[in-house]
Amino acid sequence: MKKILVIAECINKNKTSQGIGTTSFLNALAQGPFEIDCVYLQQIQHELTGTSHINQKVNLVKINNTFVDRLIYKLKPIKRWYAKYLGINLLRARRAAKFKKVLRPLLLKKKYDVVFVRTIAGSIASHTAVLSLSKHIDFKWVVNFNDPAPATLMPYPYFNGIIDYPKQMAKDEATVREIVRSCHGITSPSVILTQRFLDFTGLQADDKKVYRFPHIFVQPEHIQTPSFLDKSKFNIVHPGSLLGPRNPEFLLKALKEFIELNPKDSERIKLTFFGKIHNAHKPLFETFPYQNNLEVRDKRIPHEEALGVLEESDVLIILEAIADESPFMPGKLAEFIGLNKIIWALSPEKSETRRILGKNYEWQCKADDQKMIFNQLNALVKKEKNNKDFGAIDQDLKKYVSPEHVVEEMHRVINEL
Repeated sequence: MKKILVIAECINKNKTSQGIGTTSFLNALAQGPFEIDCVYLQQIQHELTGTSHINQKVNLVKINNTFVDRLIYKLKPIKRWYAKYLGINLLRARRAAKFKKVLRPLLLKKKYDVVFVRTIAGSIASHTAVLSLSKHIDFKWVVNFNDPAPATLMPYPYFNGIIDYPKQMAKDEATVREIVRSCHGITSPSVILTQRFLDFTGLQADDKKVYRFPHIFVQPEHIQTPSFLDKSKFNIVHPGSLLGPRNPEFLLKALKEFIELNPKDSERIKLTFFGKIHNAHKPLFETFPYQNNLEVRDKRIPHEEALGVLEESDVLIILEAIADESPFMPGKLAEFIGLNKIIWALSPEKSETRRILGKNYEWQCKADDQKMIFNQLNALVKKEKNNKDFGAIDQDLKKYVSPEHVVEEMHRVINEL
């Protein structure tokens, strides 16, 4: 049986999208013929109390937080001083050191067929630790980037060009380049994002083994229903955090226009947002004139409860930044596909969401194209009103975000490395 070591920085599915992603990844691997160890570290703000959501086939090794970790987390002036004058991310250095301490004896004792390194957002503490260990211990490793790292790899408007700590940023950029050059394989949930890392490092696809591990959907044992949705309505739902760059302005303007032109049909429409809402967007919701057609729940809800809302929705929205490019694969896209839902993608033309759905997918447009948003909203409502079939999700697409794909791709990794 092939041995896999997964290294992770979050497995808390109720706190972060990375926690959901890592949970799904581990549970998918557990469906294959693998022996799986997972060394994980929970950042202090993402601590969890139980691991029953992880398949028991996965041997979990937790790195605990101590008083020192909590102290460093709270001492922001000291962290800023280290970053500004020494170019050191103090929390990352601490976490990387803890990873190395636990990983070293494991890597020396066990001969893993592959070490698969995950991180959270731009942390790369796990990546940094494995890079250091790879200089002294022989093992095959694949690096997974969930998001662009460091911040300079983020597209506009997520990165505005301002660098607070130039010395640290220069070190971070050099570290990421070394990680990509040194690892045996690279992957991310997004094909576009993976290419972004190769371009940043000056590598061609032929120079590095490139794998495809998108976000996936593992059918849960339990989906909590009924949800808070009013089932008598035509429920159009945006789940998850509404970050600053994800601007709902033109969606709300199109909805307002539709309501005013179609008052009768509008009686059944309900646009719902749930998840943390960035303060910049709150005035848009508070001043929306048709509150009966809008519901905003400004809080994160447990994952099983969130899946219940998705299950009972009629249309699910992917809202991405108004930009030339969006290299992210939203984790919820895999859930939408897995639940066979109607997906309304408000995304740039060059985006991983559109690449996955395909250029001929009907329900997609730019997030600032108010006219097209209105036209598609009108078409969606008419189809629902006339009980017309919206069509099923393509089976190849469902397989792409399935545990089956993860197991097959991991076999390819092991055979090629």
